Amino acid sequence: MPKTLLVADDSLTIRKVIGMVLALEDLQITAVDNGIDAIARAREMRPDLVIADVLMPGRSGYEVCETLKSDPSTASTPVLLLAGNFEPFDEARARAARADAHITKPFESQAFLDRVRTL
Repeated sequence: MPKTLLVADDSLTIRKVIGMVLALEDLQITAVDNGIDAIARAREMRPDLVIADVLMPGRSGYEVCETLKSDPSTASTPVLLLAGNFEPFDEARARAARADAHITKPFESQAFLDRVRTL
């Protein structure tokens, strides 16, 4: 049975790149383009991993992570935050939100794949 992955990023390009990088993995990928939908879909589908952009409409990736980690039904779901190299990544905020890891965009495909497999 495939693992489920929720990708939340307002960039269609990043969502497509993630889909291509993970195409050969046994994953069922669901993608949304804002933080509000990310929280709703995560609660509904209980994915094995959430990948969330730190800057997106509705709720930031930090807020998505914090909300999911505070909810007993999704608290154990790993969250990987995506940060652009042009935007500062807030380590303290990520720690406070209990993010499991982060990676900077643009990312090297193998490094991203390794991080996803680890989580």
